[in-house]
Amino acid sequence: MFELTGGVRYIVPLMAAAMASKWVGDALGKQGIYDAHIMLNAYPFLDSKEEFASTALASDVMQPKHSDPLSVLTQDSMTVQDVETLLKETEHNGFP
Repeated sequence: MFELTGGVRYIVPLMAAAMASKWVGDALGKQGIYDAHIMLNAYPFLDSKEEFASTALASDVMQPKHSDPLSVLTQDSMTVQDVETLLKETEHNGFP
C-alpha cells in the first residue's frame, strides 16, 4: 500500500513505531484493552480462555435419589392414563 501512495520513506518509521508499541503493550500486561475495561467496570464476563477442572462425572450427576425410582416414559407400552398418573405423581418439572 505504501508503494501505491508514494510513501515508501515512511515504511521504516511506521514499522519501528508498531514494534515499539507492541513491546510496550506486552511489557504492561498480557491483557487486552477490552478485557481491562470489562474488569474495571465490573461487568459480568465468563472468560473462555480460563480452564476449569471438574472432578464430577456425568454419571455422578445423573444418578437418581436412592429413595425415588427412575420414571421413564416409553412410547410402546404406556397408555394416556399411565402417562397422566406418572406426571401427577412425580415432582420433576422439566420434561423435554
